[in-house]
Amino acid sequence: GFYSGNTYDGEILIALMEAQNEIAKYENLAWGGENGNVKVESSSDLMRYASAERPDGTKVVAVFNYDGDEPIEVNVAGNPHTIAPYDVKFIEVK
Repeated sequence: GFYSGNTYDGEILIALMEAQNEIAKYENLAWGGENGNVKVESSSDLMRYASAERPDGTKVVAVFNYDGDEPIEVNVAGNPHTIAPYDVKFIEVK
């Protein structure tokens, strides 16, 4: 856990996703960054994402929009999603 104070910028969210990747490696979980097991498509390059697979086969994708001004549109497994500025959206893919 962490306490960010009153505000934080997008760098903390990228760091958290990198930390999740390290934890997943240690725990031998199927987690990947840009080369993960679920492809996220967007016309914007202002995003990062990673995905994990649960034991039941459900894939969970975390998509982070680090554009502070505009929402971004992404397509995950054929479904469109909007991610607000500096927001992370967790998407389940069954």
